[in-house]
This record gives sequence, structure tokens and C-alpha cells, in this order.
Amino acid sequence: MTNEPYLADKEKLSSLKDMYCEFHRETSGSDEPISNESKRDIDRHLTSIRGSDNDWVYLVDGSGKTPVGFIACHRYNNAADKHIKPGDVEIESFVAREGRGQGLGKILKTTAIDSVAERADGSARVLSSVEKGNSVNIHILKKTGFRELRGTAYSANNGQEYSVYAKKVA
Repeated sequence: MTNEPYLADKEKLSSLKDMYCEFHRETSGSDEPISNESKRDIDRHLTSIRGSDNDWVYLVDGSGKTPVGFIACHRYNNAADKHIKPGDVEIESFVAREGRGQGLGKILKTTAIDSVAERADGSARVLSSVEKGNSVNIHILKKTGFRELRGTAYSANNGQEYSVYAKKVA
């Protein structure tokens, strides 16, 4: 598993961009290619991580040393909405199809939890939004100690239903 050095590695950065595109395509529920505008948004997001103490990413290298998964962490400085408090860290993870079924999702979540605990100034909460029908991700979240936050269900623009799961770390 690698962390920040991917930012200086053009090949890994390109792989991360590709995985972000696949992640957004899968979560949108569309088989359509991701738009150029969305690609530019992803570029801006990944570029912003370079200079931020509040955003970090871990990659999982596959057998060919090509990343097959990532987990992105974002620490909030301000209350973003009714269930996000300053200091909370939101995570989003993705494992490419060729890496699925190998326990990488659990490794990513555990790595993120450990990382948040190391970076926290006291205790913190780790948050993850998950599609209601994504039983694999929900299972991994529950297995790593996350619990669904009541009253956090929402519908995205694509019609997908999501819930927010949280875990306290010290």
C-alpha cells in the first residue's frame, strides 16, 4: 500500500485518475463514459490534495504494481451539514474489478481508520456514505466497526439512495 508518493509518480497518478473515473461511473449507475467535465473535476480534486493537510489518499498496488484500489480521506474543518462536525474524516474507497474478492476493501478501511487515528488531535469520527444496495461495502463497514447513523439517508442526483456510516477513533 502506498500513500502520498503517488502524487509525484505520473503513472500512479494516471491510474488513480482512471480509478476515480470508474468509481464515479459505477456509483452513478450509468454505463456511459464519464464526461470531460467530470474528468476535469477529478483532476482538480486530485491536484488539490497535493497541498492539503486535510486530504490524503492510499493506493493498493496489484500484482503488477499497478494500483487496483484507493481510499481517499477528507477531514472537515467546518460543519458541512447536520451530521458532519469539524474534525470528522469522510472516506471513499474503490477496488477495481480485478482486485475484488481479495479482502482489499477491508484493508483499505482499516488503513484509513489507523491513519485517521494517527492524524487526529484527540478522538475523531470516520464517515462513509454507501449506496443502500451495496451489500459488500456495508458488510465491510460493519465488520470494521462502522454503524449506520440514523437520519442520514439521502438520495443523490442520480437517484441512488445512500446512508452514512460512522466509527469513532481515538
